[in-house]
Amino acid sequence: MTIVPFSGELDIVRYPVFHQAFAKVLELPRPVILDLMRVSRVDSTFLTELLILVRRREAAGQPTVIAIAHPTVVRLITVAELQYRLALTTSIAEAASLLEAIDSEAGALEA
Repeated sequence: MTIVPFSGELDIVRYPVFHQAFAKVLELPRPVILDLMRVSRVDSTFLTELLILVRRREAAGQPTVIAIAHPTVVRLITVAELQYRLALTTSIAEAASLLEAIDSEAGALEA
């Protein structure tokens, strides 16, 4: 499992930063936690790229869990109804537990 931290505002101005980070995440052959605990703002550009990343990783069989805490970010994700498309948690510990459960479930399906 790899934890990828982000902080501050993730919007069109910082697109090159998160786009490059997401490109690296796509190359990881293991489960990932996107740590957005210190992110204070996101925009539609970030959310679009986030959805693309998660879908591509799902297609490759690699789970991705997102830890978020800031109320503004949580509200935007809720308004956009993305909580149904993303594996969201409110802490890194909860994200790690969710990934373990996903891994256990995948192992049980293979047996």
